[in-house]
Amino acid sequence: MGAAREFEGESLEAALEAASAALGIAVDDLQYEMVEQGRKGVFGLGARQVRIKVSPVDGPPSAPDPQEADETDEPAESSGSPDPRAFQESLERMLHLMGLELRVKVSASGQSLRAALSGRDRRMLVEKDGQLLESLNFVLNRMARRKWPGVSRIQVQCDGQRDRRDDELIERVREVAARVARTGKPTELEPLNPYERRLAHITVREFPELDSHSEGDGFEKKITITKK
Repeated sequence: MGAAREFEGESLEAALEAASAALGIAVDDLQYEMVEQGRKGVFGLGARQVRIKVSPVDGPPSAPDPQEADETDEPAESSGSPDPRAFQESLERMLHLMGLELRVKVSASGQSLRAALSGRDRRMLVEKDGQLLESLNFVLNRMARRKWPGVSRIQVQCDGQRDRRDDELIERVREVAARVARTGKPTELEPLNPYERRLAHITVREFPELDSHSEGDGFEKKITITKK
């Protein structure tokens, strides 16, 4: 693909879609880093778009197998223990570059890492239904695949925002899964981002007689729950 290229958009999703269209690579296969988080500005003044840098990949992208595409939404199995200190240092640097004054407290549970953010800029993370916090979680979980191979899941929360939204999604998926198990009728969930899809897949695993797979292209995909 050559040298790294930068792409912009009004949101992270838009920037990823622009890169995907220009490079002919599926969004989930892009290797990128956040260059600028972006901001709305006031009455259009001082607005900045989200900017990402897409890194070269080795060889041309191949069409993913449908079954493999589903598996990429789930946490990867990995041996070894995560390093909370290395993750905390990286997250603190990211927040500093974003111009946010926040304190970071990281805890580990198995192969998962949880970061609790506090400080005067915490409200910025949960504005507009937590869009900035959602983007931060997405970027960190994508980074974890290569930068922290011992980590299967990263969860960043602020004032309980992440926990509340996770609980709501898990409960909704359980209700749908129970209905599918009872009626045998396949049911499709609403479009979900990669982080939410991982939670949905894990929740469906609570029902041994059910299966789940992702459908669609782009940042958000739908999950269909079926009987095995």
